[in-house]
Formats: sequence, C-alpha cells, structure tokens
Amino acid sequence: MTDNNAGGTFSVDAEQGYLILEDEEGNKERFIIEEDVEVSGKKYLILCHEDEVSLGEYIALRVDEDPETGDSYLAAVEDETELTRVQEALDELDDFEEEK
Repeated sequence: MTDNNAGGTFSVDAEQGYLILEDEEGNKERFIIEEDVEVSGKKYLILCHEDEVSLGEYIALRVDEDPETGDSYLAAVEDETELTRVQEALDELDDFEEEK
C-alpha cells in the first residue's frame, strides 16, 4: 500500500486492472483502471468506481511522488487546464488505437 494525499492508502492490482483506495478508517473502495496516460512527464490514472461502471463517469488522478520520501501518492486533478491536457492525451491514444 502507498499513501494518498486524502489521508489513506492505495494499492494497485495491475493484473486485474484495479486500484483500491483505503481511508484512515479502513474503508476500501475499488476502482477500475480504465486507462493510464503520461502527460508532460506526469502519470495519470483514469478510474471508474466499480459500482458506477454503467454510468460512464470517470475521475482522473495524478500519481505524484513525495520528494523527501520518494513515496507515491495520488492527487486529484482539479485544474481545468490540466484536465484538458489529460483529455487531449486520451483522445490521441484513442485515435492511435482506432488506426490499428
């Protein structure tokens, strides 16, 4: 498990394609990793809560690193410009996939 900036921990099950967030009280939420993309040297995870797949709603989290400890943590992407850059990278990825 690795810390996240919301006061809990997270783990990734890459084989199954899930990210599990655990808050300070031990409550766990499981998200499907729909995509991961790198933009300007930063990694982003595009997630969908496993109970909301049919809604088609996604969230973007940036994977950051604590400069002092080197630990990874997740940060919400709230800046509209940053979200736009992530969306553009995803669109380019979709275009590439369609060309195959």
